[in-house]
Amino acid sequence: MLDVVAAEVAAQVALRREPLVDLVVAESLGGESLHAQVEPDGDAEGDENGATHPPPRGTSAQIHRRRRHARPSIIAKDWRKPASPLISCDPVRERSRPGNRTTALPARTAARLVVVLFALASAKSVGEEKTPDKDKASALAALKEVKIDVHSFKVVESYSGPVTYYKLVEDPDGDFIRGVYRPPLETVTLAAEVPEALRQQTKRVRWKWRAQVFPKKGNECAPGYGDSAAVVYISWKRGLKWYSIKYVWSTEAKKGDVCDQKRNLFVVQDTVVLESGGPSNVWKEESIDPSAEFRAHFEGDVPDFVGIGIMSDGDQTRSISAADYAGFTLLH
Repeated sequence: MLDVVAAEVAAQVALRREPLVDLVVAESLGGESLHAQVEPDGDAEGDENGATHPPPRGTSAQIHRRRRHARPSIIAKDWRKPASPLISCDPVRERSRPGNRTTALPARTAARLVVVLFALASAKSVGEEKTPDKDKASALAALKEVKIDVHSFKVVESYSGPVTYYKLVEDPDGDFIRGVYRPPLETVTLAAEVPEALRQQTKRVRWKWRAQVFPKKGNECAPGYGDSAAVVYISWKRGLKWYSIKYVWSTEAKKGDVCDQKRNLFVVQDTVVLESGGPSNVWKEESIDPSAEFRAHFEGDVPDFVGIGIMSDGDQTRSISAADYAGFTLLH
C-alpha cells in the first residue's frame, strides 16, 4: 500500500493485486512544498534589501513545522508490512561497586556504633521528613525505560479503512508519526504491541503529541461530532474481552471530561479528554499510570496491558484533522 500525504485532488490507481488506493502528489494543503524552511530570528522574515514580510498564515502554515539549519525527511511508509523489532531498550547502567569487606567488631564497639547510627537517623527524620512528592520522584527515578519505536506502529486492519494517511517524519530532534486526515477517507488506527515481559510490569506510560489542525466543532462528548485532532489508546485484554481508555485531544470538549462509554461482551471503553483546544503546533508531554487508570475506570483486577494505538480523524464532522505523535516510553 502506497502511503503519501494527500493533496486536495487524488486519483485512484491499482498497485499490482492490491485494491485501489489514492495516489496523490506529496504536497501541503496550499500547494506549498512539504520541506521545512529556514526560519529567521524574530517574528518577520527579511529579504536581501532588509525589507520585512509578515509570517505565513493559513492551514498550510499550521501543519508544516519550520526548522532552523535542518530539514525533516518525510518518508512514505507501508504501514501494513510485517513489523520490525517492536521496541528499542535503553537499559539503565548500574554503577560499578567495589567489593564489600567486613571485619568482626568488638561487642562494645558495635553497640556504640548502633547507638550513634540510631541517633543520627532520628535526627535526620526530625529535621527532614520525606514528602509523598519526594517518594514519588524517587520511585520514578528508579524505573527503567523501554522506548517504543515509531517504526513499529502498524495498521489495525479490523478498525481501519483501505487507505492510510499517516507518514513517518525523520527529524533531528527525533522521529515522529504525522497523521493528516482528509474527508471522505475512512479512519485508520495504528498500534504497537507491548512486550510480554512488561504487560504486568509497566508502572508508567509516557508520550508526547502535537495537534496541528483541529476538526471543526470536534467534541467527543457530543453525538455526531466525535472527531479528534489526536487520540492515544491504552489497551488491556483478558480472554476475549478488550478494555481501552481513549485519551483525546479535543477541539471543544471540556478537559477532564469522561464520556462515550462503551460496554458490551467484548469491548469496554471510556473516552477521556486529556487536552482541549490550542495552541496548535506545540508539543505536549503526557504521563499516566496504566494500572491506576484501569482501576479508576473499570472493575476487577488489572489484565495484561497489551498495546498502544493512535488515530487522527474527522469523518463525523467531515473536516481535516492532523497531529504528530512521538516519545512513547514504558517505565517498569
